[in-house]
Amino acid sequence: MNELSRVELRGKQLRVTYRERDLECESPRFDVIESTGAEVLGRIVSLDRDYPVVTTHKYGAGTAIYVGLPAREELLDPIIDELIDQLEIKKGPQVPAGVMARQINPTNILYLNLDGFAKRIELKGRAHSILRDQEYEDGFILGPFEPEFLEFQ
Repeated sequence: MNELSRVELRGKQLRVTYRERDLECESPRFDVIESTGAEVLGRIVSLDRDYPVVTTHKYGAGTAIYVGLPAREELLDPIIDELIDQLEIKKGPQVPAGVMARQINPTNILYLNLDGFAKRIELKGRAHSILRDQEYEDGFILGPFEPEFLEFQ
């Protein structure tokens, strides 16, 4: 695609604007979107011309969002963050990339490291590991592909 690039990007690199934020991602392809009736939220701005790549359209009682690129976290993360704020969805515990965390109840959190290397998890205060019968204060190391189930005191 980048034989069309006006900003000298190489290979599969693309520059996208999403709600006036500049993002860079890679993609082997993109969908050519005719935005008739839809609001354009994002555009590819690095090719021969600007191409709509994220659109939204009211449909029935809801709103549809269309992303014309294969799933890329560089583009999906700001869209999802915006939706979380708009819909007032309560966010889960803050964890490093590659770690999932779920608040089970007010005193228990389940963690799962999906990466092949250890991650440091920051904590506020003290917690007890139900799986390892161990005490943590201010944080712990979660091993590769390991779970942890904590009870906060």
